[in-house]
Amino acid sequence: MSKDAETARFLGYHGLTMRNRDDGLMEIFGTSKCLHLRTSKEFGSSCAIYATRPAICSEFLCDKAR
Repeated sequence: MSKDAETARFLGYHGLTMRNRDDGLMEIFGTSKCLHLRTSKEFGSSCAIYATRPAICSEFLCDKAR
C-alpha cells in the first residue's frame, strides 16, 4: 500500500480530512478523536498503539502542530 493510500485510509477511518496549506504544511481536521488516544489526569494523553502506529502518526512532528 502506498503512503498516500495508507494516509487516506487512516484519516477516513477516523473521520478526518487533510489538505495542503499555503505554507507547505498539511492540515488535518475533523470532529473525530483518535480511537487509540488514552487520557488520564495523572499522565495526560498517550497512544495505545504507539509501537505499531501507522506511518502518518510516526511521521507527525508535534512541534509543527498548531
